[in-house]
Amino acid sequence: MVFLSLLSGGIAGGAGQVYSYNRNGWMTDVQVNQARRYQRQQVRLSQAEMFREDIRDLVQSSVTTLENYVLIATLILGMIAECYIEGPLPNGASQFAVTLYTLCLGSSLVYLMLCVICAMVGNHLAVACQKDLLTTLVRLPVEEFLCCSWCVF
Repeated sequence: MVFLSLLSGGIAGGAGQVYSYNRNGWMTDVQVNQARRYQRQQVRLSQAEMFREDIRDLVQSSVTTLENYVLIATLILGMIAECYIEGPLPNGASQFAVTLYTLCLGSSLVYLMLCVICAMVGNHLAVACQKDLLTTLVRLPVEEFLCCSWCVF
């Protein structure tokens, strides 16, 4: 009888040790898995943020270039308009020279206005493309957070 009680006590103690060891191992696995999941999410977030920053940098470069084009074309357009208004040829100039001068100034006025309009439209399209890229294609990986939220201990 004593032997049986010692045997059952030994088995119970051994089972307790095995359970404790298994539980400690399980808790370690849970903590390691959580840390791994957190690290994976942080890497994906930083990767998405780098992609978004690259898009912002590229679009900002294009927008700056187009703004410089608008500035230069506007300055030249102002000079052409001043030549057209205040710079007529002398009264003794031939009709051919006056017509050619007016034609050159008029065509340069039209082309410079077209340059300014196209640069402004290009600027608008670049900003719209940036908005579309950032809101539809390069999003933060939030879906993964939602699908993994149920498995957090």
